[in-house]
Amino acid sequence: MAKSRPTHCLIRIKAEGQPDRTEDLLGPSYSFGRGDPEGKIRVDFAVASDQHLSREHCRLLKKGDGYVVENLSPNGTYVNGKLVEAPRVLKHKDRIEIGAGTLLEFLKMTDVDRHRELHGAVADSAVEEAAAGAPKKSILQSPWLWGMLIFYGLIALVVMTAVGNKKEHIVAPQGGPFFGSLMTNKLNAAASSDAALKREAQAIFDRAVRRYGGEGVTRGANAYYLVQDIQRALALLGYESVESAAAREPMAKLASQTVIQLESRVGDWYREARQFHESRHWAQARRRYAQIEAAIPDRSVPVRRYAAHWAYRLRKYR
Repeated sequence: MAKSRPTHCLIRIKAEGQPDRTEDLLGPSYSFGRGDPEGKIRVDFAVASDQHLSREHCRLLKKGDGYVVENLSPNGTYVNGKLVEAPRVLKHKDRIEIGAGTLLEFLKMTDVDRHRELHGAVADSAVEEAAAGAPKKSILQSPWLWGMLIFYGLIALVVMTAVGNKKEHIVAPQGGPFFGSLMTNKLNAAASSDAALKREAQAIFDRAVRRYGGEGVTRGANAYYLVQDIQRALALLGYESVESAAAREPMAKLASQTVIQLESRVGDWYREARQFHESRHWAQARRRYAQIEAAIPDRSVPVRRYAAHWAYRLRKYR
């Protein structure tokens, strides 16, 4: 049987905090981004959990039997690690990187492969017969299938029970009252000596330095985002925390220095804000609170929540 020519274009979307999904590409264009809660900017595929995404970050445009990708964001769009500076034609399994942890994978597939991707793995012969119009035997009639399902179901139950009974070890925050977790957070590391992972980690680090600045970065939330991206790179290298990598990796040393500088800067702003607040210099207090809020995008940090509250309460004082 001659090999079928790919006739379907799909996009696989992987984003932190969301399940992976695969969508058909049938229309003339598709946009990707964080979206706009007010509805002024409409995107076809929104990833609200990635705060590094622009509201409309990139776009896919139909060209012939495929698509091209176009960057719409000052934060940049990368295909296979290279910055997209002009509309670029996509090939099968091209990886489009946007935001902090959002990955789009472009796919060109035959009818059979598309069926597997969208509807799960089934017997190859059954899918091929269905694509050729031949009668399909019910896979549910196979006793081997039921035996395998029961066997693997029992294994999964045992593993889940063992994982559920394991007590999580929580490391006490260190490094300061505000950002100790940036130094000691477990990075969900999967240790590997794979050269490709090392190259990917270095690419993440280099891109973060280009995007946010290196040593001594002070602008807005760039210092916080720089440390987060270095954490992603260190996790790929197999390290469990920034502290554990500080003695061996230059990028970890940069992260440590950046956290110390951020800690000192925010601490100074916080003390000044409290002094202005207590002396009823409302405008100066609001500016310091606003600086703290801008420097820390993570709303779970207590000092950020406190500063955001008072920056809003004192908003009429300019």
